[in-house]
Amino acid sequence: MRMPSSKKKPVVFLFGPTASGKTELAINLVDKFPIQLISVDSVMVYKDCNIGSAKPSKEILKKYPHHIIDVVSPNEIFTVADFCAISKKIIKNAHYKKKLPVLIGGSMMYFKSLFDGIHDLPARDENYRKELRKLKLNNNDNFLYNLLNDIDSDYSKKINKNDEVRIIRALEVFKVTGKLMSEIISNNSNKKLSFDYEIAQFGIIHDRELLHKRIESRLNKIIIKQAIT
Repeated sequence: MRMPSSKKKPVVFLFGPTASGKTELAINLVDKFPIQLISVDSVMVYKDCNIGSAKPSKEILKKYPHHIIDVVSPNEIFTVADFCAISKKIIKNAHYKKKLPVLIGGSMMYFKSLFDGIHDLPARDENYRKELRKLKLNNNDNFLYNLLNDIDSDYSKKINKNDEVRIIRALEVFKVTGKLMSEIISNNSNKKLSFDYEIAQFGIIHDRELLHKRIESRLNKIIIKQAIT
């Protein structure tokens, strides 16, 4: 395994769809290198959610520990912010122990949020959102986009005129905080994982037909195992 050529400490992202072979590859790596595995899965974080998440078996997890698996109960809320905060602590601890942090999973929103950083944004203002949608109905389709463009042209240039979700969110953030979305994103650069670490990203890609067969095979094994137990 070649480490990234940088003075920054390395972190590896290993991602791919269900049944693509991520766990098998990770296990092989652990057998050969000092690696700390960190699960990147929005379902595996929950205790007892084993079948739907295709969670590795207890035997595998005992021999090859994965962080951020079985950390909260199903009735608890686990946010992207929680994942990012926990991951950063584990990454730092892994390097302290002279291990390479390998984040493995298929929840791309988790990967993206950790890589890009999370913006400090206010909660939704449903009343203001209703006002904005009413304004759109009473005017032309581009009314909200033009409103945003007048306030924050730097941000409006980066989004589609029909992207109502981002337009409304940017207007909402400005109304609540008085800050421009473009400024918030710019000031958020030091929260990116790449600000402190060298990130090596690897994706596992299979032919769709083969992947479907692997998923079907895995599902059959799970059903048989549950029937026996």
